[in-house]
Amino acid sequence: MKRFLLLLAALLPCFSGYSQEITLVTRAEYSNMEDEHLANSSFYALIDGNFTDCLSYSVSTHLLSSAPGDLYAYTWHSDSANWLDWANLTYDFGRFRCTLGKNFMLVGTFESQEYDFDSYFETASLFWGNQSDISPIALDNVYLWGGSVEFDLSETVYGSIQVSSSPYNVRPFDDGLFAYSVILGKEAAEDEWFNALVSFNFVQAEPDSFKKLQFAGVSAAFDSFTVTLDEGAELGADSNIALNAKASYDFSPKWTVGVNAGYESGLYGPCAQRRQCGLLLNWKPLESLRAHALVSYDSLLDNVLFNFGLTWKLAL
Repeated sequence: MKRFLLLLAALLPCFSGYSQEITLVTRAEYSNMEDEHLANSSFYALIDGNFTDCLSYSVSTHLLSSAPGDLYAYTWHSDSANWLDWANLTYDFGRFRCTLGKNFMLVGTFESQEYDFDSYFETASLFWGNQSDISPIALDNVYLWGGSVEFDLSETVYGSIQVSSSPYNVRPFDDGLFAYSVILGKEAAEDEWFNALVSFNFVQAEPDSFKKLQFAGVSAAFDSFTVTLDEGAELGADSNIALNAKASYDFSPKWTVGVNAGYESGLYGPCAQRRQCGLLLNWKPLESLRAHALVSYDSLLDNVLFNFGLTWKLAL
């Protein structure tokens, strides 16, 4: 670990091109989840910058987690998360952009748009957290090597096409399996109140077999009140669905309360129906510091879960 940190420090000057921003994120929390008491405790270093006006880069390193050994043991794997979440280059041509490297698989939900350190295992979908170890594909292991092209259809509507290694590969591209994703999104204009996403994902599980997934999300914001609804389904399997709804209210600049409810049935593996709901309270005494407390219920675990902790972000 010490050698890696020294190597990272030595490489940082290589990214000192046109402009650069480094963000360190520390999250420490306690959960009463069995075997997951440190839950999403983690330490990240994010580096973003530009070599030229058109060529930019982004790197996210997940240096510590509640199971730090796994981060480094699976360094060259595609089927599990490791210390390098993403590392990519983007060239901006104006109306469209090309990205190459390791990146997040395009998924049309707002849950997938959140950083890992801003999410909670207890109220996440199985697709995100995979806390029950029954999902063959989960957002914690779909940082994949490949390329994508993003294009602007209008000032607020965009699309992207991505080809990457499949998360069913043990190592990137070794098994000859690929994932193909298409996403469309609409960002709220200045006088609008909603954002929308939809994606179609075709993931090769075997050479002649694809898992066909469809996702959609809608987010509405009214002053201090925000509502988000995400949906997922496996095409050709009507019973395999997932729904996740969230609502939050900022009742002061420092305090936010949120509620969450979700339902899943067989979408991400041979599991029973799952229902979960939760209540979250966030307090930001400083812009860089957030404290949270959460209580939730998960029908698969048949237990009431508690989580409290701190997240600190430092921009350099």
